[in-house]
Amino acid sequence: MVARKSRFSNPTVLSIDACPIPLTGFLQGLPFVALASRVLNNETAAVEWMLTPALALGDQRPMDVLSSNAQFVESVLLRLQSKVNKEEL
Repeated sequence: MVARKSRFSNPTVLSIDACPIPLTGFLQGLPFVALASRVLNNETAAVEWMLTPALALGDQRPMDVLSSNAQFVESVLLRLQSKVNKEEL
């Protein structure tokens, strides 16, 4: 996303045109970003995870896989959560 000046009270507005994710994909991905945020304990890391190719997803970005196989993305996140929980013990 690219920041641009706005004439309104908020000095910085993000341009939707520069968004790397179509709006429909973004809305579909919100529950997964929330789950990833809980798993990774960090919202920024969750968004980065959703936008970065993952080996477990065949080197595809989780956000791209959602439209064709949301359950697979969820299963990867749940496996990751299980691994994180074991490491905390």
